Amino acid sequence: MRKKVLLFGWDGVPPNIIEEALKKGYLPYFHRFMNDGVYGTIDAVLPIATPSNWFSAFTGVYPDKHGVIYFTSIDRNYNMVYMNLKHLKVPPIWEYLKIYNKRGIYVNIPLSSPAPKVNGIWISSEEFYTKPSKRHVYPENILEILRKYGYMIGYPSPLDYPRKIIDKVLEAENKKLEVFHRLLQDYEWDIAIFIARSPDMFLHIFMDIPNYHEAILKCLHTLDNWFGKFMDEFGNDTNFIIFSDHGNKRKKGLINLIKILRDFGYLEVNKGRRLKARWLRKNKITRTLWSRLPPTIKEVINKQILNRYFELGTQARMINSLINWRDTLVFPNIYVGGLKINLRRNFIHGRVDESSSKQLLDDLVTRLNAIEHNGVKVFKEVLTTSGNDTYISDVFLEPNDDLWFTISRDDRYVIPINPPDINDDKKMDIDKYKAAYHIREGFYLIVADAVKSGSGPKLNMTDITPITLYLMDIPIPRGLDGSLKIEMFNKSYLDKNKPKYRQYYLHTLKRRISIVKHKLSKK
Repeated sequence: MRKKVLLFGWDGVPPNIIEEALKKGYLPYFHRFMNDGVYGTIDAVLPIATPSNWFSAFTGVYPDKHGVIYFTSIDRNYNMVYMNLKHLKVPPIWEYLKIYNKRGIYVNIPLSSPAPKVNGIWISSEEFYTKPSKRHVYPENILEILRKYGYMIGYPSPLDYPRKIIDKVLEAENKKLEVFHRLLQDYEWDIAIFIARSPDMFLHIFMDIPNYHEAILKCLHTLDNWFGKFMDEFGNDTNFIIFSDHGNKRKKGLINLIKILRDFGYLEVNKGRRLKARWLRKNKITRTLWSRLPPTIKEVINKQILNRYFELGTQARMINSLINWRDTLVFPNIYVGGLKINLRRNFIHGRVDESSSKQLLDDLVTRLNAIEHNGVKVFKEVLTTSGNDTYISDVFLEPNDDLWFTISRDDRYVIPINPPDINDDKKMDIDKYKAAYHIREGFYLIVADAVKSGSGPKLNMTDITPITLYLMDIPIPRGLDGSLKIEMFNKSYLDKNKPKYRQYYLHTLKRRISIVKHKLSKK
């Protein structure tokens, strides 16, 4: 009988932090099992963001195909839309497994509320720290276990004193892992997935900051202890895949996408300014009330009030408050390097006809590739996409290693990042300063009888689905962007277990339905 698979995601962890933690003794179990498995680097997909990459891992395709490119996007009326599982245009791995009656335990996958009805157990994640409710779990009786352990959805706000942030976030992560562990012990499962978001939070805030950087290593030590516990209890019949969705790195400047598009003549900003109300996000009472609202009510408040009258300071909301849509040809629909053409067929104030869009796109790509800062190209990659969906960017950008993105009225192409101002007596303001931003390179470790031991090939996030399905002896869907990476497997194992492929009609049908829905929504 083929073994189970447990996927343990360590959000945002780059290879150099893994190497540092190994050298300093923070990852004893990781170090121990490196001798039994294959390890290496894994490339994030563009855009380099949490949702796009976890869903590429769990669908096996790139973001323009699966449909979830960021936490938010812009709809045809230019309103900010919260993305979730319902925006997936292709089946995720748990839907393939359901066909073969494989049971799963899925905990803390981003943007997964409301919980889908899977063959197994689901505990959702949200970007707000709130008590669990029926919309967060499937089946509903799991809610009793969460309440018993004091499990909270999401993570505590980083708008607090540094040491309090560290303690609260680690406590929340441990609660989640305690419940995950309990479920693994008490229920039947063939696959289990847990995404730990705490490393990415700590890397954003504390990376390379004196007196605080160690919090990152302690966080990884916590995850490593859980990894060891899972290996000791379930290792005899379980394959393990430990991996990150991207890395993080200290940066020197922020690329101002608004300034670039304005100078190209592609974008106009609103002349008037909206009411600044950053306090709404930073006030504990308003944050708590907002976290408890159902998504449908949030959408109404966004469209009717927040998007029209307020400037809240978040990068996603700045897009909506800054841009004059009627006079704009190209705009950032996500702040992390996604640009969208303002097509007439996609948007109510669209300026660009279908016949001229290709030339505009070609000119945009040429001009973006030519931009330099201090003699160095600003963008490492300018990637065009299928762009056949209102929510999907037409261009994804990868910045050079010293830069990240911002949405700002500032009149500079690249805005220098201010030096850190962190101390125990001062509350953090993550809107004003982050220690690190995303890079493409993450890490992986696969512990399984099927794989060779030692350094392995570079993976892509889309490879996770075919690798996982192969380890479970499930036919791999044809047409995925990811591949099995045959070179990491033992030849003797491959000879006895030939990879199987299948055309899943579910895959094709769901994609066609999503396209039809999209076309109907524009009428």
